[in-house]
Amino acid sequence: MTDTTKPVTTAGPPRADLAPGQPRPQRLRLAVGPRRPAGRRLLMAAELALALVGVGGTIAATLTTALLQHRAARASRADTAAQEQRRELIAAVTALMAALAAHRRAMYARERLRLAGAPEDVVAEARSESHRTRAEITAPVVTLAILAPPLADLATDAEHTTYAMRGAADQAALDKTRTAATTAASALVTAAAAYLA
Repeated sequence: MTDTTKPVTTAGPPRADLAPGQPRPQRLRLAVGPRRPAGRRLLMAAELALALVGVGGTIAATLTTALLQHRAARASRADTAAQEQRRELIAAVTALMAALAAHRRAMYARERLRLAGAPEDVVAEARSESHRTRAEITAPVVTLAILAPPLADLATDAEHTTYAMRGAADQAALDKTRTAATTAASALVTAAAAYLA
């Protein structure tokens, strides 16, 4: 490209320090090259604006992608936690049902022996077994109350109804309390199923 800038001489006002007829020193001034047309400037401005829009769009897309990934990861963690809690609740209900059933059987056998006048050592052995099965009820009851507070009262009711088999006045009373204990346990299972649905 050829440089169009050329030195241009300019004459200034008369100087007092010059003698008449003395040539005036010349000053050099750079002439400005030709200005770009207005249309070209507009085109460059438009190109710059498009570039800025493109950069902004890239940044926005990156931020949007990061936000969506974060939300997806959070939703996945929440879903995993919910599934884990569901499994723990099912395990707690299952463990409680097994413990209640074992204690009902032990209590029924113990009370039948007592009502039938069995030897003390036989009754004592049955009592020891009922104590063992009773101890296995506590943990699942507590776990159930923590994982599903709305089921806590039903779990406690099933527990205490089972304990009520102790000291039955006769066989009919023993059968009645066992039926009540079984019914309370079934009510807990039904409520747990509805809670998990």
